[in-house]
Amino acid sequence: MAGCSAWLGYPVWYIVARWRKRLLWLADTTAEVICRGEARR
Repeated sequence: MAGCSAWLGYPVWYIVARWRKRLLWLADTTAEVICRGEARR
């Protein structure tokens, strides 16, 4: 069971690691847009 769990866990961690960069970039971009919107007012 531990082997199966480890085998299933690897792709999950790989996907999370890849998406983490994208999500961080998305959060950065969103924050920048919001800050710019606030600065305009």
